[in-house]
Amino acid sequence: MGRIREGYRQPEERTLADLLVGHRIILQYAVGPEPDPDDPGREIRGPMEAITGAYWLHAVSNQGLEVSRELVGEAAEIFLVPWGGVLVLNGVPRGELEEEARRRFAIDRQELLDRLEDPHERDANLGLDARRFLGFNPRDEEVRAALERLPRNFLYP
Repeated sequence: MGRIREGYRQPEERTLADLLVGHRIILQYAVGPEPDPDDPGREIRGPMEAITGAYWLHAVSNQGLEVSRELVGEAAEIFLVPWGGVLVLNGVPRGELEEEARRRFAIDRQELLDRLEDPHERDANLGLDARRFLGFNPRDEEVRAALERLPRNFLYP
């Protein structure tokens, strides 16, 4: 008996941000002044600043974009850029992303959950596969929780 591939949406039905999950993007976003390290409770007023950089897009949610500067290593710390601060999101053209999504099969949810519950050293793409699945299925809390429990060495290829 075959397994159901839950939540798969055709590439044309997905947002550009969803299609970009797992890719390197160019992101411009607005930030405010840094807090005072000696008095972090104090309000700081100052001008907004635009930041532009190349990031790895890990996830897209209603809150914003989860990105990191590097895919592996110390600089791979994922942080959230809220939608209110996003100025420009650029990456691979939509047509190329849709074609790539058509070539790939949807990730089998149950197989992914089994892999997440019992990770093996040879499964180097486990964290990336889970983030890609969540790109198709952002509201799947069971997969998201299993990904959060995954040991750090499985998070990045």
